[in-house]
Amino acid sequence: MSVNPWQAEGVSILPFDLKDLMPIVGQQELFRSLGGFREETLKKGRDALSGFFVLIGGWGVGKSRVGHELCLEGVANEAEWIVEGRPERVFKAGLEQNILPIFVRYSQVTTGPLGSTLETDNWIPSVAAEALSRLVGIRDNHKVNKLTKNQDRLLELTRQALAPRGFQAVQKRLAEALTASQPEVAVRKSLEILKDLKIENLWVVVDEIEDITDTERDGLPSDDRGEGIDQALLTVIPRVIKQEELRQEFPQINFVLLCSLAVGDLMRGIPAIRRRTSWHELNTNSFNDVEAF
Repeated sequence: MSVNPWQAEGVSILPFDLKDLMPIVGQQELFRSLGGFREETLKKGRDALSGFFVLIGGWGVGKSRVGHELCLEGVANEAEWIVEGRPERVFKAGLEQNILPIFVRYSQVTTGPLGSTLETDNWIPSVAAEALSRLVGIRDNHKVNKLTKNQDRLLELTRQALAPRGFQAVQKRLAEALTASQPEVAVRKSLEILKDLKIENLWVVVDEIEDITDTERDGLPSDDRGEGIDQALLTVIPRVIKQEELRQEFPQINFVLLCSLAVGDLMRGIPAIRRRTSWHELNTNSFNDVEAF
């Protein structure tokens, strides 16, 4: 009797028991690109910049699942990526490389307390501040759905991984730092506090960078998915990537941007973006990889 190993609701849904989590299979080029981005993070010199990894794909090809995987690999032993038939990892478990991955949805940034003032000059600290605020528990989810449940589980697993480093002792200090009215001030203070936990770099995984064009193109609008991001808040991202002076301000903060096809088309129209980012277009798995698994 054959058994279907795939989750009925899709591979982006995190199971209650991580032992039941299906690994990412194949996608060797993406795995190696992310490994290269990790090495760039670890080897930054005196002229370092905030790093950007742009992952583009349509709905259902696995962008969110990749984002979940990166966050899980940093904190959970159960996560793994099957590359050419062998288990591999982008991150060692237990935050061993002192890179803290945090998952946030772009709509949470744009509709949150910092969204009304979000612009090119403050985009990097604003997005980081929103992600860190959720880690320390000073943001409430107004809507509870499958996507927010996934995010809540990732954040709780991250807190558990930080606990042996003294997270409880600094959580209040982090929360106080993040209440600063200016996101630049809040994040600078937070980065200093995170050093007490031996966290040297952040990877902020930003999901659902998409506009209304994408939900119309896919024909899959839903309450979970939302209505897409205002165009002005999407076009600010390429401007941030192009401004090296801004990226020099926070070299410890790096971004993995999970972008829709429409946003990918927008970025492709700006040649300078390709020179300033790591870049990958996600496609469905090859049959050979799935068959081997």
